[in-house]
Amino acid sequence: MLNKQQSRHKNKAFCCRTPCFLFLALLLLAVPARAQFVPPTTGGAAWGTAGCNMGGEPFSDAASLAQAVFSPKVMIGLAYVRPFALKELAYKSFTFISPVGEFGVTAAAYSHSGNATFNQQYTSAGYAMHLGRDIALGLTLNYFYTGADDPHYNSLRMLSATISLAARPAEGLTVDFNLFNPYAVSFGAEQRAQSPALATLGASYRVAPQLLARVQIDKELTSKLQVRAGLEYTFLEHFKLRAGVANEPLVYAFGMAVDWDGYGVDLAAQLHPVLGFTPQVASYFSF
Repeated sequence: MLNKQQSRHKNKAFCCRTPCFLFLALLLLAVPARAQFVPPTTGGAAWGTAGCNMGGEPFSDAASLAQAVFSPKVMIGLAYVRPFALKELAYKSFTFISPVGEFGVTAAAYSHSGNATFNQQYTSAGYAMHLGRDIALGLTLNYFYTGADDPHYNSLRMLSATISLAARPAEGLTVDFNLFNPYAVSFGAEQRAQSPALATLGASYRVAPQLLARVQIDKELTSKLQVRAGLEYTFLEHFKLRAGVANEPLVYAFGMAVDWDGYGVDLAAQLHPVLGFTPQVASYFSF
């Protein structure tokens, strides 16, 4: 009798969770594959400029580690993002960057979303170094984990790499190239859960002492070309306003930040035409 009651209880719990799982699965399918299986971008500068890697903060510098070589310093950051204002999809992240010797930097990052029922985790560690005065190369190892507390869902794991290059061909101009998961590694034996190979080419230019502009192109082998553009305007020395736009899908973004003696606080948001509003908050300090 007791076993039958326990069995009914488990079946009832599973049935209650099933709609939630189906909803999350449909929502993730509505988002490009890069949003699921590539390192999360959580910095305020990137979120406030529609995903453009503006540089200068631990989140964006960890995503394109080669850029961090040009301004080596210890940086620590914490961030919270709630995609489409849904608590179930919210994730937290931690990033750390530190100089190593005279010519290199090392970085580590961790991101977690979900709960005991369903969760996703991302961990990375990398190193970058000068190849010349104005050229740098970085290599990052990425580990992804997706798990569910239910026998009907298998846990998925993946180990991949990111290669980053950065150069400063002229004063105020930085050009960078990033290649994530060059061999399109799959999550274990699940070929249908294959992570995309994603190439990013971008350029940042200091138009004026207060104005930074960024153009970035993202391309997956199986997806259309995505173009991002962003602006960052600094005023009263410590305050920043940001805005950006991206296509495929069309996304608008905006944000603001305060940076005071190495400590920064970011507020940003993105607007998806179908899925809606995504807020983000981050803080970091450097020394």
